[in-house]
Amino acid sequence: MRENQYKNLLLDQTQDLIWMIDNNFQLVYANKSYLKFMKEFTGEEMILNKSIWIDGLSDEYIQKWENYYSKCLKGEYFQIEEQLNHSESNKPQYNQITFEPLIGEDKLIFGVSCQSKDITTLVNQRNESEQRYNALIHEGHDMIAIINPDGNYSYCNPKTTSILGFGPEKFIGKNINEFIHPDDIKKITTGIQNVISESKVVLDCIRFQNYKLEWRCMEMILTNMLENPYVNGIVINSRDITEERKLRELNRQVSEIAKIGSWEIDLEHKKIYWSDEVHKMHETDPNTFEPKLETGINFYREDFRENIQFNIQKCISTGEPFDIEAVLITTNKKEIWARAIGHAEFKDNKCKRIYGSFQNIDEFKESQIRLNAFSENFPGVVYQYFIHPDGTDSLKYVSGAVEQLWGYSASEVLNNVDLIWDQIKAGKDYEAVKASILHAIETKSKWISRFENIKPTGERNTHLASGTPVFLSDGTIMFNATVLDITKDVKNEQLLEQISKLSKIGSWEIDLEKKAIFWSDKVHELHGTNPDTFSPNLKTAINFYRKDFREMVLNKIENAIKTGEGFDFEAVLVNNEKKELWVRSIGHTIFEKGKCIRVIGGFQDINIRKKAEIKLHESENRFKTILEAEPECIKLLDREGKLLMMNPAGLEMIEADNEAIILGNQVHEIVLPEHRPAFLTLIKDVLKGKSRKLIFEIKGLKGTKRWLETHAVPMRNELGAIISILAVTRDITERTNIEKEKNSLLLTLENSLNEIYIFDAETYKFSFVNKGALHNLGYLESEIKTLTPFDINSDFKIDSFNELVSPLLKGEKEKITLITNHKRKDGSVYPVEVHLQLVIEDKSKRILANILDITERKKNKELILLSNERFEKVTEATNDAIWDWDIVNQTIYRSKAFERFFGKKVPNKIIDNRFWNDNFHPDDVENFKTSLSEAVADPSITRWELEFRVINKQKKVLFVIDRGIIIRDSKGKAIRMVGAMTDITEQKQMTLELSELNEALQKYTIELERSNKELEQFAFVASHDLQEPLRMISSFMELFLRRYGHEIDDNGKKYIHFATDGAKRMKQLMLDLLQYSRASRPQEGREQIDLKEVIIEYKKLRRKVISEKSAAITYKNLPTLKTYKAAITQIMHCILDNALKYSKENSPSKIEINCQENDQEWLFSIQDNGIGIDSQFYEKIFVIFQRLHSKEAYSGTGIGLSVAKRHVEFLGGKIWLESVVGEGSTFYFTIPKTNN
Repeated sequence: MRENQYKNLLLDQTQDLIWMIDNNFQLVYANKSYLKFMKEFTGEEMILNKSIWIDGLSDEYIQKWENYYSKCLKGEYFQIEEQLNHSESNKPQYNQITFEPLIGEDKLIFGVSCQSKDITTLVNQRNESEQRYNALIHEGHDMIAIINPDGNYSYCNPKTTSILGFGPEKFIGKNINEFIHPDDIKKITTGIQNVISESKVVLDCIRFQNYKLEWRCMEMILTNMLENPYVNGIVINSRDITEERKLRELNRQVSEIAKIGSWEIDLEHKKIYWSDEVHKMHETDPNTFEPKLETGINFYREDFRENIQFNIQKCISTGEPFDIEAVLITTNKKEIWARAIGHAEFKDNKCKRIYGSFQNIDEFKESQIRLNAFSENFPGVVYQYFIHPDGTDSLKYVSGAVEQLWGYSASEVLNNVDLIWDQIKAGKDYEAVKASILHAIETKSKWISRFENIKPTGERNTHLASGTPVFLSDGTIMFNATVLDITKDVKNEQLLEQISKLSKIGSWEIDLEKKAIFWSDKVHELHGTNPDTFSPNLKTAINFYRKDFREMVLNKIENAIKTGEGFDFEAVLVNNEKKELWVRSIGHTIFEKGKCIRVIGGFQDINIRKKAEIKLHESENRFKTILEAEPECIKLLDREGKLLMMNPAGLEMIEADNEAIILGNQVHEIVLPEHRPAFLTLIKDVLKGKSRKLIFEIKGLKGTKRWLETHAVPMRNELGAIISILAVTRDITERTNIEKEKNSLLLTLENSLNEIYIFDAETYKFSFVNKGALHNLGYLESEIKTLTPFDINSDFKIDSFNELVSPLLKGEKEKITLITNHKRKDGSVYPVEVHLQLVIEDKSKRILANILDITERKKNKELILLSNERFEKVTEATNDAIWDWDIVNQTIYRSKAFERFFGKKVPNKIIDNRFWNDNFHPDDVENFKTSLSEAVADPSITRWELEFRVINKQKKVLFVIDRGIIIRDSKGKAIRMVGAMTDITEQKQMTLELSELNEALQKYTIELERSNKELEQFAFVASHDLQEPLRMISSFMELFLRRYGHEIDDNGKKYIHFATDGAKRMKQLMLDLLQYSRASRPQEGREQIDLKEVIIEYKKLRRKVISEKSAAITYKNLPTLKTYKAAITQIMHCILDNALKYSKENSPSKIEINCQENDQEWLFSIQDNGIGIDSQFYEKIFVIFQRLHSKEAYSGTGIGLSVAKRHVEFLGGKIWLESVVGEGSTFYFTIPKTNN
């Protein structure tokens, strides 16, 4: 009994919920905690031995719990977790409920026992743990995976997507070796083996390939969790360290590039530490050299040691840091500039150690030296401005017009930068300048600032400064900057403002109601119009503007009238005096009742202001040019010839898009190979201390070739050692081309057929005489150099010649022309036209004489006079009526023959509008006028012809045909027409008779063709039959020689050879004669002939002789012609055979075939390098059977070129040649584009 009481007391006091139900879902037991909870949960009381389904429970809740109870009543023991919301606090509450079936002694289930524990705290902790786990696994930066001992993946977190670019599913079931670099497989295999025994292994870098096929470096931690039932594998935590490794390498490279090392002096233990970079700068071995304070100071050049020692001792005693730049002499006696920064560490008021950095600043110092070289002639100040990490600023380099701009010496401003800032503050622009510097630093952009500056003397100036920030590795910001005094330009601007204020302004008005325009006197003055006589309107007002402004002005006015919007524009006005000036027009509108009634405004002359703007623009351009450009290439080379610096003009010259792509490269690589030895010699000489100049040719980076002229000088450091080469280079391509053209011109003058002389203007001695003059006069060059113009011209003496050339020497005339006579060496005289010009070269005056032999011209002039006289006589004697129409002056000249046409006397000169008053047949006049007008109007027509009728005085109708030649100017306009009118009345009457004659002629033609065919057949038969006796002679002579040759002496054999050889030559002559007769009678029709194929066939046919002569036959631009194949083939064969035959001995033959297409014809040329032909034989070689050499020297009959000529002439062309004896010949022939 007491035991049950204790038991019930215990159950009632527990916080767990305990209750029991029977098979009918009635509550048979419940502790106080359960009854209290249900009351709070449902708001209803639970009653024992009553149904557990009280009214406060939802249907969904009842259904769910009925399933739980039924499951347990079937004998199943189980636990569930249930979330319940407290009815008062509405906070979630988690309970773990245990269901246990109640079994009686009869083994039957009679109810369910339930116990519910509050596990809210446990669930919350578990949720937090899961959240941490998820955050660690899914949201962390690392890739986490589980593999088995064979390396196969069983799990991967989602970080594979962000790290490698593909999801976890790609890994599951696959081996890790499939994803890593082949060189790392051994490392990962060893790591897996080791982690089984060591529990944890760290692998530094295992390379995984991502989706871009790039290798990513992963730091991996392998953890053995094979015994953990929830893991059962090896956990791999992988971190992508690719970028970290790159940064480490970059940091190493930056330190190496910046050449910064560290050092420390331990005063307690009296030890000195140098980093590897410091040892490297001193060229000492870190393994063997132990630095000491004294030896460290002794590394500095002697003139720096005292300062170094002073600063170190001061730092030790006072703690003041130091920053020193000095020259270091290394172990190998090499001088370099170094920067040492030191700080002290104190403890108990005693310096324990000093430490700092050590940097190689040799290149920086060299840049300062280069800056000095460029800044010497700069019209301002060049300086380096530093802003240090601690906020202080300083100047490290100042050069140029320092005292002129700032009133202080360079050393004064270097020691105290505030001297400059005080001047800017006095000018009231200090804050603006500081702000502009800060903006340049923040944006990493170019700094430009314009500010007022007041010098110590009180003088106010305006300065323009510019520079570019450079961010140094220690946090210092450096500006390489320049400053210019632009006070004069600012004053110009201020003067321009005053002029603008004082300028006079006129007024104008457009009255739209009265349709009138008013101009003030000032507006009239600007237009150059008279106010009393000129009344402007809108059209005339707009037309005063220059054409390119009129549309804009009209649009402005129309828009103002339409919308009421005012205008203010500037434009160019052209006044009545045709003078252009800039004006400004301002307009406003006046509206009434929504309609514009007036437009009023001002009109101002702004021409002076515009000119000032142009000057200001030019001034700014000059500054810009000084600051940013040099017209010539300026470059610096190091001692090895590598490029250190090049300005924009140089980059453009060598076609480099930017400086970065060429720095560090050898300059001689773009120099053409033939000039490189000289260029390298120049570098060597300059490095020896010599200044050198060189002209050479380069090929730019984009392929353009240029001729350059460079001047190079050595650049020295403060010790006088040559450290680099400064070169100034200009592009002389144009000058070189001009010199080439000049040489070409001199060659042309030298070979000109005209006589060309150059003689001194004082001594009159010849300094140049061309070949044409020597040839015409008959002198040798050595002979004529001793002569003067008087020796070849007896018309002049010294006084008369001085008088002749005096206008040239005084500059009164540019050219003198005269007709005179020249005397040859043999005494003969010939007429010449002389042109004299003065030429001044290097203050030396010379006279250029161009002489034309006018012997033929004089003859032609006489012939023209005779011809004109004959023409006059012919016009009188001929039956035709000659006329000459001056279209420009509208006059017509008519010969006397017109009287025969009209049967009356007619004036020989009339005005052209009276021309139609003559007795033309009325039915033909209109057609006559139309035909003539159309011909004159059409620029393409040069000939006119018309048949018409006239009625003479006897009323007789005459038939005439009128023909005229139209003469036009260069623009195609008809200016003159000359013609003849022929009486064809008898012709008309003879037309019928002519038709009858034509019929008879046709019959005769048929008969002639038949006769020609018979004649051709006869020629063939004759040539064949004539060959038969020759064959008999040759055959029997050879037979005679074989049978009786042993009985015949040498003279007899020679005679037999003569007979046989003569018969063969006679046979060849007959064959050639037959070929020649057929040359103008092709047997086939025209067809498309590819001349390249003709040459290819020729080379195959003559391959033996081509080989023997070592001949090279080349061709280009050969067309395809529609012509006769046999004709064009024989032309080519004959000329090529001739070139091969007459080639030089022991010299390869070169034959070049070219073709040029002209408007109406094809021009062919075949050039060889053979023995050549004297000009006196140019005609003879085309005559049949004419030979220039004996048959012993060259075989043949002399038929080839005559056959070629016959074929060319048959095709309607011409053939000729040019040749130089000993050099070769060029044969030319033409073939019309259309030939029948």
